[in-house]
Amino acid sequence: MNYHAVYKSQKEWTTEEELTLNQAVGFVNSYQGDNFFYDTCLFINKMLDVKYVLIGKVVSDTYAEVKTLGFTKGSECQPEFRYKLQFTPCENVFFNHACFYPNDIQSMFPDDKELKLFNIESYMGIALSDQDENRLGLISLMHTTSFKNPALAEVFIAILVPRVEAELMRTISSGL
Repeated sequence: MNYHAVYKSQKEWTTEEELTLNQAVGFVNSYQGDNFFYDTCLFINKMLDVKYVLIGKVVSDTYAEVKTLGFTKGSECQPEFRYKLQFTPCENVFFNHACFYPNDIQSMFPDDKELKLFNIESYMGIALSDQDENRLGLISLMHTTSFKNPALAEVFIAILVPRVEAELMRTISSGL
């Protein structure tokens, strides 16, 4: 299946930004590796220059816990782990579909110890859903400073979401 993207914004994209968005389209159409979630995280890290990228799936019916399927720090893959959603920005993603916190996120979520541990300043997340809008997981981008270009990041991630959702549904249906 080929994915196509139509991206509109209140701003004109620069040539470099258009190239970045077109690379996202190319990635979803051509990726054929064995480690989709980690490779997607690495691709996002590289293209958007953010410190941390996480793709996770819900592991409870109450949306209480997420297991990472891919987690990267810069160009390094990190071990999988589980975490509780309560009192985290990821919890807001699940109930609001998407969230963006441009700065000072640690003060907004003082109980989220990982934000402090990783020195996170800004956060962007989008929920991953099935065709019935049941939440399956999320993609989150975290950075130690403000995002350089949040509008570009938002559209870039929106381009990747359909493919990530399809891969996540495939993973869930295969029992992994």
